[in-house]
Amino acid sequence: MFRRSFSRIRECAFMRRAAVLILLALACVLMGLPGDAVAGPDPAKLKAASESFEAGAKAFSAEKYEEAAAHFEAADAAAPSSKAIRLAIKARDKAGQAARAATLAALAKERYPDDAETKKVADKALNDLGLKLHRVEVNCVSPCLLAVGSRIVHGEAAGRWVVFLDPGKGTIGASFTSGVTATDQTVNAIAGGSSSV
Repeated sequence: MFRRSFSRIRECAFMRRAAVLILLALACVLMGLPGDAVAGPDPAKLKAASESFEAGAKAFSAEKYEEAAAHFEAADAAAPSSKAIRLAIKARDKAGQAARAATLAALAKERYPDDAETKKVADKALNDLGLKLHRVEVNCVSPCLLAVGSRIVHGEAAGRWVVFLDPGKGTIGASFTSGVTATDQTVNAIAGGSSSV
């Protein structure tokens, strides 16, 4: 009996030490993270993303593809999601907006390189649409947001972008997080062509 009690005491002491070590490790990790990371995702943004995603799904089911794409992009902007961006790619393609679908596909591949389903959707869009479009690599000296013509390109500020343009003369503009706006760059887009700005 004494052996059993001693064994249980040793087990309890081991469990207490393990619990203390786990709590200490967790405290160290949490103290090293910024406040936002500890707090978790913003509930208001998650709610907005959920509502936009639901509206996108309804519009897609009703075959209102351009509307659906706008909702899926809004959901992705509020809370980035591989599923939202995949559906935005499909909706832009079905709406006949090949350049926008291919640009979203390039963003999806950049953002989710290890997500097999996203890679499959993005690769299909780029293979199906790429030869009809002009590919432009945009490099900014600091993180920027882009516009093609008067249309804002979906995504967060980045130093490198890949956008696709329909054939013809087009412009690409950049705005920097500092508030500075770059002069628009003119691109003479040709089907299957590529350039850098």
